[in-house]
Amino acid sequence: MLRRQLQVQPLPVASADEAPSAVAALVLKFHLHPIMAHTPNGVLPMALIFLLLGLVFGKTGFETASFFSFVFVLLALPAVILTGYLEWQNRYKGAKTKIFGAKIGASIVVLATLTVLVVWRIADPGVATSASRWIYFLVGLIMVGAVGLAGHIGGKPRARQPQLTTWTQVRG
Repeated sequence: MLRRQLQVQPLPVASADEAPSAVAALVLKFHLHPIMAHTPNGVLPMALIFLLLGLVFGKTGFETASFFSFVFVLLALPAVILTGYLEWQNRYKGAKTKIFGAKIGASIVVLATLTVLVVWRIADPGVATSASRWIYFLVGLIMVGAVGLAGHIGGKPRARQPQLTTWTQVRG
């Protein structure tokens, strides 16, 4: 018979001996990464809904609103990534865990897909009415999936310590 057994492996936390830089200290003190991360997590799903409404109903106002929302998040994203990096390096000592790996991977996907959407729209302002409009929307859907994943796992390192699940054989 197999039984699931949890083994807790706590994340390394910065010691009092190692003072972060002034910028990192501000990021940690004012919790800037969780605050900054709400921008893409809130705006990108709304922008994708606007894009879908524009594609389905042919209303250019919705598509334009989605484009400006994409640009706004693309401008804010470097601060989100920088504050996340500083938090990871200073609060968690750059711990290489599955949670942080997933967050880093998701942020790379969001940055890449968002950049593609903005550059594509600048290069082809009529993309929402072109034959490739559903491919454009699919790229946006991938982006929102990645931002949703990052948001879903975002608070877990602080909310609880990561746990390693192992299976052991039990007699009886």
